[in-house]
Amino acid sequence: MLQLAGIILLTLLPLPAVAILLLLGPWLWLARRELTAQWRGYQRVAAIRIDSDGIVESIDASGQRCCVTLVAGSFVFPHFAWLRLQFPDRQRYAEFLAGESRSCESWHWLQLTWRQHRAHIGRMD
Repeated sequence: MLQLAGIILLTLLPLPAVAILLLLGPWLWLARRELTAQWRGYQRVAAIRIDSDGIVESIDASGQRCCVTLVAGSFVFPHFAWLRLQFPDRQRYAEFLAGESRSCESWHWLQLTWRQHRAHIGRMD
């Protein structure tokens, strides 16, 4: 979505057409790179597990677990969360989650764990 907004803003700049085209090239390359990385991460994650000690694991479609790191920019609010994960091979992936504490026990536990271990969740030390 931000990629599309960037393209629109670039085309609206009061610059010559050649300059806009020169700016659009790198913008489109970066947008494609980001979307490709997000797609690769999406294919690697079937589930996310955060235990009560704050250890974060990614579980793929075959059930293999992989410890991941939660990176800066992750946040958890009462009804939604944005988790930015980094795999051991340094690939990053962001996951949007939504839930309701009253009706979903796992969402309730995510909220509780986040409040208690916010500074330590996903750290690999």
